[in-house]
Amino acid sequence: MRRIILAIIFCIFLVSYSHAYAGNLKDSIDFTKNDRVLILAPHPDDEAIGACGVIQRALEQNAKVRVVCYTNGDNNELAFIVYEKRLTFKKGEFLHMGEVRRRETMHAMVSLGVNPSDIIFLGYPDFGTLEIFTKYWGNVKPYQGLLTRASKVSYREAMSVGALYTGNNILKDIEKIIAGFKPTKIFVSHPGDINRDHKSLYLFLQVALWDLEGKFQSPRVFPYIIHAAHWPVPRGYHPELELKKPGSLANSGIEWKN
Repeated sequence: MRRIILAIIFCIFLVSYSHAYAGNLKDSIDFTKNDRVLILAPHPDDEAIGACGVIQRALEQNAKVRVVCYTNGDNNELAFIVYEKRLTFKKGEFLHMGEVRRRETMHAMVSLGVNPSDIIFLGYPDFGTLEIFTKYWGNVKPYQGLLTRASKVSYREAMSVGALYTGNNILKDIEKIIAGFKPTKIFVSHPGDINRDHKSLYLFLQVALWDLEGKFQSPRVFPYIIHAAHWPVPRGYHPELELKKPGSLANSGIEWKN
C-alpha cells in the first residue's frame, strides 16, 4: 500500500509541476521563506490533487506549510468498496474508512516534506458541511452524518474531538487555525466547484476572514478547483498542454494562474 501511495503522489506531483511551469512563468505564484502557506482541503486527497505543486514549490523556498483537512472523506460507499472489496451499511465501518484516508494523507504529505505536526484534521461530516453552513447555527440539534450517523467529531486524531456538527464549531476551528498560524497565502477549494463540501469550505473561510479582519495582515486567498463539468479537456495525461480554466469560469472575470 505504501508503494502505491508514493507512486500516486509522485504522478500527481509530475502533473502539477508540469502544469505549473508549462505556461508563462509570470503567471505562476511565487513563494519566499517568509511565506506561511495554509492549504485547506475539503477531503483527504484534495490537498494533493489541488495543491501538490504549490506545496512542493513553497517548501523548496523554505516557506512554512500547514495542511488542514476539513473532513475525513467518510461518506463514500464507492471508496469503501474499492478498499474493502465489499458493500457495507455499518456506520462504524465508514468511520474506519475515514481513518484510513487520514493515514494515507498523512503519509503522502510527509513524503512531500510537510511536518507531521503541520497536518491537521477537523473531522467534520463528509457531504454534510454545506447543509451545516445553511441550517445548523446556534442552539440547534447538530447535523447527523448520512452514512456514519455521527453528530460530532469522532476521530481521535481530530483537532476538536467531540465537537458537535454545527456551523459555530466549524467556524471556531477554522478561525483558531488562521489566528494561530497567521498565513500569508491560503489555498482553498473554489466556490464554483460542483462538490458541496468544496463550496462550503470556501464560504466558511470567508466568514472566518471577515471575523478576523484587522487582527493581523490579511492573507492572499487562491481558490483551486477540483470538480467541474467537462474539465479538464482533453482527458488523460497531457504534460505538454497548458491547464486552462473550466468553461463554466471562462467569462467569470476570475484570474486564472497555472
